[in-house]
Amino acid sequence: MTEKAVDDRLENGVQVPMSVFAGVYSTVKFYDTEPPMPYMQSLIWTHIVPPAAFEQNAGKARSLRKNQKINVLLTVDEIADQLCKAFSYRRLNDKHHEFQPQIPKKEWVLDACQGLVRLKEAEWVDSRQSSINIFFRQYDDILAHFVESCASQPENDKSQLPLFGSAATPNAANGSPPSPPPHAPNT
Repeated sequence: MTEKAVDDRLENGVQVPMSVFAGVYSTVKFYDTEPPMPYMQSLIWTHIVPPAAFEQNAGKARSLRKNQKINVLLTVDEIADQLCKAFSYRRLNDKHHEFQPQIPKKEWVLDACQGLVRLKEAEWVDSRQSSINIFFRQYDDILAHFVESCASQPENDKSQLPLFGSAATPNAANGSPPSPPPHAPNT
């Protein structure tokens, strides 16, 4: 009742050249976890901001010199939607995109935009942090710029406990030095 050729293909599989997958999946830059901050910022700076700069400031954007800035107004939702359309799995199956998760998540884009504000590369337009004015300028190496900038920022997440404490670290409960670790009993 079964076809031998079909059974063989199902059992043994069919080889597909890697070039087919590389071509299809090479545009996917977001998966299910938040990317590093400099990477997200560089994608925004490289792929989202320039088209908006040319649309909003056509004359200035064409003749932008290295040390000049152009104000580019965007919303967090616009940035998230454009990144999703360009760099997520949604591109691969646009007919049924409603079944695809919104990747990158709006929270990731908001975090990246907050980072741009901390780096003085942008400012919030409204108190709800839904619109941002980005001070667009040219950089020789955009990713390297954001890696260096983010690395020079102090850590903002104080909820993360240090992995290794030092002897000089005070005891959180009473401000005194931490007590030494208990010794294992001699056997």
